[in-house]
Amino acid sequence: MWAQYGDLHRGLCLAFSRDDLVDDIKKTYNNFKLYRGDIRYKDSSTDVRKAYHININSDALINFRDFFITEHLIRYREDLFFTKNTDWKDEFEYRLLLLTDNKKSDYFIDIHNSLKAVFCGLDFPDVYMSSLRNLLEYSNVEIYRLVLSNGVPSVIKLK
Repeated sequence: MWAQYGDLHRGLCLAFSRDDLVDDIKKTYNNFKLYRGDIRYKDSSTDVRKAYHININSDALINFRDFFITEHLIRYREDLFFTKNTDWKDEFEYRLLLLTDNKKSDYFIDIHNSLKAVFCGLDFPDVYMSSLRNLLEYSNVEIYRLVLSNGVPSVIKLK
């Protein structure tokens, strides 16, 4: 997955404590609905396709946003947000979904308690390493780097 999500091994992977992250989200946004769970991997089916079609009724026309969230997103959240094609089954993904009031352009989540480690890709630029170390200097966040030894990938601890 480094090729797709890690800028061809030049990027970083952040490792979180799932429970700590959920606690941080709940503390900050306890008035919003938080859904979480493992991703289900299955081939497309009629059930999943239904989630991508919205049936409009008279209630929906009065307040589309409320209708869309209460009627559609919540009813089909498993198919919309927690289901992926079996092509991705090797990801073993876990996902969080926070349904906000959409009154702000962004919602901040403080991750300093839940961030536990940073993994640098094989080609993470050395020029950025001192900045990364400075950024994490007063934290308990561990820094690791992916390396290849005779073509075998492994991880070494840097901090």
